[in-house]
Amino acid sequence: MIKLLLTDDSPFVRKILREILSGDGEIEIIGEAENGRDAIDKIARLKPNVITLDIIMPGVDGIWALEEIMKQNPVPTIIVSSVGVPSSEIIRHAFRLGAIDAVLKPEGENNLRAFAEELIVRIKSAAATGPARLKEHAAARRTAKEQNILSENLPAHEVVVIASSAGGPVSLYDVISGFSPELYAGILIAQHMPPAFIEPFAAHVQTLTHIKIKIGERGDILRSKNAIFSPTNSTLKVHRTKKGAIIELVDAKIRLHPHIDTLINSAAETFRSRMVLVVLSGLGDDGVKGAQVVKQMGGKVIAEDKTTAGVYVGMPYHVYKSGYCDAVLPSKEIPKFVEKYFLNKSRNG
Repeated sequence: MIKLLLTDDSPFVRKILREILSGDGEIEIIGEAENGRDAIDKIARLKPNVITLDIIMPGVDGIWALEEIMKQNPVPTIIVSSVGVPSSEIIRHAFRLGAIDAVLKPEGENNLRAFAEELIVRIKSAAATGPARLKEHAAARRTAKEQNILSENLPAHEVVVIASSAGGPVSLYDVISGFSPELYAGILIAQHMPPAFIEPFAAHVQTLTHIKIKIGERGDILRSKNAIFSPTNSTLKVHRTKKGAIIELVDAKIRLHPHIDTLINSAAETFRSRMVLVVLSGLGDDGVKGAQVVKQMGGKVIAEDKTTAGVYVGMPYHVYKSGYCDAVLPSKEIPKFVEKYFLNKSRNG
């Protein structure tokens, strides 16, 4: 009999997993954990053969927990999450830490049967691994890490969020190209644009800067000197883990993606005072609610000045009028303000 511990912060997800797995005669669910710390404690007490582990959980996240589990009581672990696909960076990191397998949570009830069959097969396969082989894998990972540690990019500990809509691309060029190599922050960009155009647009932005540019995918880790565009058919969010801020994509039923305030809010909650929000040209009042959260968390807010904004009486104007704005600057002066703020933060803690 395979003794299984389920770990997920959602009681509903745990209920679904129980229903899926209870019909298999070879699997016994011996306990449930609601976060990483709970899982670590219950592993020591219940001694499961296999655990399932979510990544994004309150308190102790799955990545932090996985690292501690592999140090304290190695157990074959399957990541069951909605934030990573098998090729994503956060899942690759989970494998490096010692995860045996990863399964993507189903997006709808129609996929439950296939998910159940896949999860059962993977649990049984993981159970056959055993602690001894986990220790062998850990030794091999340590050797590889020692050989490659100098080539790894650091996770971003500071973030610049750029919100841009109609009239914003030219200003975005100014901001991105103006950052010096001394900027170590990561950059998140919400640019309203038709989905078919965002990839070639991002490729063009790459030609203007030393910063590495990409379109966000679930499970990406935001790294220093890297910029991630939100896709324009969904909205990018970030969540803090021990490894760094990882990307989630949400598909709210809204007219226009990315939803700028959703991205801003998640970044502010993740990076707090180590965040600068830049609101460029655009129609409407997107960014005002996000700017309020940024200020509450101790970050800084910049609105583009009317001298460079293609559409000033819209996003930048409303942010300025909201009272949450720290500076109103032409697009080419924004990079200097951002870098000075982060330099002062690093000096003063």
